[in-house]
Amino acid sequence: AAMALMQHGLWPQAQEIFYKAIQKKSNPAAAGVGPQVGREEMCLWEERWLEATRQMNQWDVLSEFAKGVDHISLQVECLWRSGEWAALKETILPRAQLQMEESERL
Repeated sequence: AAMALMQHGLWPQAQEIFYKAIQKKSNPAAAGVGPQVGREEMCLWEERWLEATRQMNQWDVLSEFAKGVDHISLQVECLWRSGEWAALKETILPRAQLQMEESERL
């Protein structure tokens, strides 16, 4: 249902459905309730939730999510889109450069 809502540009409704689905299946108490959901499907739900949130320009919500899961590229995007240049320069860019140097060594 949420995918159809996205196709029609109904981003808030799609975002809410994806969020509720992710929360429901992430809750350990609900693990055995309802049909089993694979890792791939959970990743799809998360990607679509991210897309809906981007479409609605909810950069503060995305920024909090990115910090929570330590997603540096999403943090960079959020700070860039919201114009938080000082935070981008002081906190994220040094970490991103360090990660790039580490990956080059491998």
